[in-house]
Amino acid sequence: MAVTSQGTSIEQVGVCKKRSCLILHEAVLVSAKKNAVGKLIEETYKIRNPTGSAARAVMHGLLDVATLGLWEVAGITIEGTLGKKEFYNITVSYQED
Repeated sequence: MAVTSQGTSIEQVGVCKKRSCLILHEAVLVSAKKNAVGKLIEETYKIRNPTGSAARAVMHGLLDVATLGLWEVAGITIEGTLGKKEFYNITVSYQED
């Protein structure tokens, strides 16, 4: 499970210049603000943090073997209490034109 990689880093989203790019990176629209005339001026998106890596999976495997499986009990507890945020929010502001 540690090998699967999901989510989008802030660097990947930072190069987006169009709404379609954000949607391609699986950004979910949370809110949108319009001005008095009804033009869209700001949007807030929720994006999943990147997770998983091959190096992390290998380390888990090595620790399982070295501790005869005790790492599973400790590792699950440790990772569960770290409280890593699953999502982050970005706000996009649009110019008049």
